[in-house]
Amino acid sequence: MNADGRLKLLSSSQQELPQTLGVATGSGWVNSPGMDPYSISLDWLESTDSCFGGYSIQYLNPAYGHWQGVTYGLTPKNQTSYWATNIRSGTNEWELIDIPCSGPDTYYFANFTQPAISSLSCVVATSTSVACSWSNPARYGGLLQFDSYVLSEEHTPVSGTTAVFPVTTVTDQADMSYLVQGLTPGDTYGFLLNTTDSCTGSWVCTVAGSGETSTSTAVVNPFVLPTGATSSSPSGGSAESSWILGAIAVVVVIAASIFTLVIRSRGRRPPGRGDAPHPSVTNAPPSGAPPGRV
Repeated sequence: MNADGRLKLLSSSQQELPQTLGVATGSGWVNSPGMDPYSISLDWLESTDSCFGGYSIQYLNPAYGHWQGVTYGLTPKNQTSYWATNIRSGTNEWELIDIPCSGPDTYYFANFTQPAISSLSCVVATSTSVACSWSNPARYGGLLQFDSYVLSEEHTPVSGTTAVFPVTTVTDQADMSYLVQGLTPGDTYGFLLNTTDSCTGSWVCTVAGSGETSTSTAVVNPFVLPTGATSSSPSGGSAESSWILGAIAVVVVIAASIFTLVIRSRGRRPPGRGDAPHPSVTNAPPSGAPPGRV
């Protein structure tokens, strides 16, 4: 603001205001076509500087407290995409700096929220199997592509040591379930899901400093596989619900039997010794009968 109270107009090279995501502003529009919990793929428009010095990228996470540099002096000018990993989860403010050969730098801002880690759920299917399913909230695009899901099992026998080993590798992004079989009732099992994503852009992937992959892990805490469990129904009903339905059926049959016995006993009850005779019953002989033993 000027001394006279009017707004001061800044040149494009002096602007450091956050830019609206998805709207091109000058040469530095910043977009994120792909994100997982720990990595991001960034795109932007090519610099219009006649003398180009390089691009720099940094981000600010509120929990981190200060700007964190990702790359500095990225060239050539037409290199308008970048992949970075080891990013803190949550909402981060990204800053792209267009550095000319001389003169002030130009800053472009955008906010992006890293997606949550995949959720993993495992339930007992039979006495020797567990059904696991998971989610994948990552968004793929740009330099970020899906690589694989690896489901691992943590097995602790009743008497023995704990071992962790992979049980399956899934390379279809849409396939997010697996039935783990051949388990031992009474043993303790836990499960881990590693979701691995990769970068597809030649040398731009390796300058990120962490290779070409990003992996996040979801965990199901160890639990004891119960003994005597039965197979779940094809419709998805559990062994527990089948047991409850059977118990209800037995109770209904017993109740019906008791009700029938009560009805029959009430209909056949003879008068007892102390019961008074019905008013219609007398010891008088029928009319016209000769006197004698009745």
